[in-house]
Amino acid sequence: MSEYGDRLEEIRETYEPRAESAWLEYLALAQPTLADLKALSDQEVAVRIDIEGALRELEAPPEVEDLHDLLAGWTARMRDAGAALGERAELAATWEGLLASAEYRRFEEALTGGIELCNEFQARLDATAARGAFADTPWIPGDLSDVADAVIGCETIPEDLDSVLRR
Repeated sequence: MSEYGDRLEEIRETYEPRAESAWLEYLALAQPTLADLKALSDQEVAVRIDIEGALRELEAPPEVEDLHDLLAGWTARMRDAGAALGERAELAATWEGLLASAEYRRFEEALTGGIELCNEFQARLDATAARGAFADTPWIPGDLSDVADAVIGCETIPEDLDSVLRR
């Protein structure tokens, strides 16, 4: 379990700064364009592909396999939704056209679904801890919560995605 927790922490430390940097650059733009959104999408998809690979290489202990699968599944959904959004942003003529697209709605649904996933992840983590799975590694629940927050963005999922992207 300890090795798993250490490896998850490495994944978080490796990929969280890349994802944050892409968003910070985008949010610093006074009037982002659809091309800027496409660039952000490309960066986000690249990070998600790398996270997926790292999670795939990591064998989860049986006690946390369901949590691991939640992270991996959400990462794949966001990768697919982000790639589709980027492709639509490249083709859209206006922000209104993009925001009305099925690709945007799918991305928004996947992203905001992360809030529910964060709650489910925490509930499962708490239940696993209550069963005594972390008796020898009491720091693991905190590490897993940090990783989930980094991968899913539990604390940073916007309530109004339209205004964040368009400003």
